[in-house]
Amino acid sequence: MPKIGLSTHTIRVRQRYKRGDSFEFLGSFGERHSLYEVAHELLTLLAAGHTHNEQQQNLLHIPRLESDGESIWGLIEAGEHGFGSRLVNVKTKKDSYKRSPDDAEMVPHYFLLNLPADTNKGLLILQRFGSRGVQVQFSRALQGAVTETAPRYILDINPHVPHEVMKYLLEGRLKGLTFTRYGLPEEIADAVGLGGKVEEQVKVRTIIDAPRNRFLPRQKWIRDLLENKRSFYEVRNELGFEAESISVTVDYSGSRRTVDFTNPERITPHIDVSDRVVTGPNGHPEFDSIHDYSKDLLRNLAKEIGRQR
Repeated sequence: MPKIGLSTHTIRVRQRYKRGDSFEFLGSFGERHSLYEVAHELLTLLAAGHTHNEQQQNLLHIPRLESDGESIWGLIEAGEHGFGSRLVNVKTKKDSYKRSPDDAEMVPHYFLLNLPADTNKGLLILQRFGSRGVQVQFSRALQGAVTETAPRYILDINPHVPHEVMKYLLEGRLKGLTFTRYGLPEEIADAVGLGGKVEEQVKVRTIIDAPRNRFLPRQKWIRDLLENKRSFYEVRNELGFEAESISVTVDYSGSRRTVDFTNPERITPHIDVSDRVVTGPNGHPEFDSIHDYSKDLLRNLAKEIGRQR
């Protein structure tokens, strides 16, 4: 059965083309627009019908939508189309359905959007189902609604690493390191018949893996990166590698997780809640179960980002 995960994100509104730490209150940006109202209107439209993006070949629909004036939550279905396939019954091994390119498999995902008017930072919790997620489609729809409502403003949706996950990364047992660079030393390029411009386009990876049932020593630079004590480039120079990226594989909670440390602010390991929510006969989490867990998670996240609620 696919694992059930949750990803967490922060949401902020800023003036277009204006960088820095100047963000608007969610309840009054532009001509005193409310992000809650913008989001609620969009999601209500999705609940009334389907939105179809022909270019990206996906379909969105919200079969369940609830709100309380500050938060909006429910289920969002997302499906891709444009290809055919056949569905096989695992018991009989016979075809049970032939999918056409016009069919979209609508997989439901839980979401919780928290947008208090008196803060400049909202929170978004999205469910993943195995490798499937709706973060891209959900974000694009919400960002598009803000742009349409207030063209001078833009919505920033960024990953947030909960302290719980950060703790696992810091304490996780190190299974491997991967250093990636572009370009080959001239002597190696010549030896394998490469050279010139091709030489610069080649990826070279140095992989260090721990033996079976063993782990690599803990690396202080990993903690420094996670705690923003040193930048990626500082670590790269100190290690003596001309790497364009550094990936770390850790083992925690019985699974392996690979994290790209090239851009630490984009680290987004998901919280595996498979054993913390009740799963229904259809293989998906029961709504009340995942909603209760997410409400507790939301309270913790609000404290982590400095909000009182």
